[in-house]
Amino acid sequence: MKNYDVIALGELLIDFTSSGTSEQGNSLFEANPGGAVCNVLAMLHQLGHKTAFIGKVGEDIFGRRLKRVLDEVGIGKEQFDYGMRYCDVLKISDNEIQWFTAEEDYDKGVQMLQEKYRIPLILLSMGKNGSRAYYKGLRVEVPAFLQENTIETTGAGDTFFGSCLHFVLERGLWNLRMEDMQEMLTFANAAASIITTRKGALRVMPTKEEVGWLFAEK
Repeated sequence: MKNYDVIALGELLIDFTSSGTSEQGNSLFEANPGGAVCNVLAMLHQLGHKTAFIGKVGEDIFGRRLKRVLDEVGIGKEQFDYGMRYCDVLKISDNEIQWFTAEEDYDKGVQMLQEKYRIPLILLSMGKNGSRAYYKGLRVEVPAFLQENTIETTGAGDTFFGSCLHFVLERGLWNLRMEDMQEMLTFANAAASIITTRKGALRVMPTKEEVGWLFAEK
């Protein structure tokens, strides 16, 4: 029996989000636990998966609060290229794929990655423009759930990716149909839209029920 569904190595940090001004007129910030890797794990936990994080503890006020923290994570392009060669599921944002491939057209950028690295499933997040999935010659695009009460977008991409990984863990990776990818992206977009209405990310990931309610309205 496996002990964990997903184990991740990476960052756990503090997101400082604006919280008004003091009586003296100075900007106030709220310290919210976050970090992309742990945000993804938190979303997977909310969806019923057992997760674990590998990291280090910082000997300061924030390190003691977080308990597992990485002060700084540096990834060179060389290391990125190495990781891509062993990747089965890639989540990349619109600006990241333009940076990495130097292609303005997202489809052409994804095609370059597919041809070079042979990644089975590539997920592209496009913010308010929705998301796309590329798999075995299929390309599926689903619009975003637009929220009128958006506070900030911190953690939206992490929530999206965690939701997609949940789907892969539940359904598998090798026999996805177009309908499967449409369902996956719709669910993930719904979850990402919910997190934009909350401050921080790590402690306020939506539950499966919350996502399901919004998903059902689509």
